Amino acid sequence: MLIIKATTGNSFLKIIVYNVLFNSVYILILKQFYIFWFISLLVTASGFRMFN
Repeated sequence: MLIIKATTGNSFLKIIVYNVLFNSVYILILKQFYIFWFISLLVTASGFRMFN
């Protein structure tokens, strides 16, 4: 029972670590996507102003 508990505890810790890593990476990707979207929006807005 003790060995099983230790292994399940280890896997639980691993799951937490993986979740934190995945969340941080996901947030970084989302931030980059939002920055890219904002820049493209600005570029299209300036392009429309140039044409009009």
